[in-house]
Formats: sequence, C-alpha cells, structure tokens
Amino acid sequence: MVIGVQLGPTRVAATTLRGSKLGDPLVRPTERSDAAALLDQLEAMVDGVRSEDVGAVGLAVPRIVDQESGCVVSTARPAAPATNGSVELPLADVPLRDELEQRLGLPVVVDST
Repeated sequence: MVIGVQLGPTRVAATTLRGSKLGDPLVRPTERSDAAALLDQLEAMVDGVRSEDVGAVGLAVPRIVDQESGCVVSTARPAAPATNGSVELPLADVPLRDELEQRLGLPVVVDST
C-alpha cells in the first residue's frame, strides 16, 4: 500500500492506494504560513491515513521539482502579494523529499503535477 498526497495552493488531500482501490481522502486547507508549518501539516495528514502496511508516500506539488535533490525549485518571480489572488507555497529550496522521509520513516517520491 502507498499513500498519495496532492499538495495544492489552497488544499491538501491525502489518501491510501491499495492495489487499485483508493481509500477515503483526508482534505484540509493548505497551511501556508511557513515551510515548517506546511511540513508539519503534511506529516500529520500522512499519519491521519497511514496504516501499518504502508510502503511509500508519493507527493505531487504544483511546482518544478529537482528530481535529484527532491527540492522544490525556487522561481525567479517574487512572491505574490496576498491581495492579488495568487497563492504561494513556502517550499522554495526546501529539501522536501529528505525532510518527509526523515519525519515519516518511509521512502518519499516528490514530483510536479
């Protein structure tokens, strides 16, 4: 069994996949205050759907991901003001894969959506 996590700018969804059967998703608003809070949220959501036979976690993010480092690539554009409708994820240059693997004790694959 694996856990899939879809991280979006406004919501995060986590669910299990056992064979071809999806579990019930856990969906929450995305924590965007800072990277540590977002990592805490991702860890809590995986733990919320986790069972003893989980083998890995897949995380999809709507950003460019450096596959070698597992980091979300920093973009050249400045952070968007909160009032213009754009939403930023506080993950630029965060070693996302390594951080989650350490927290969860599972292999983690991070890829862009």
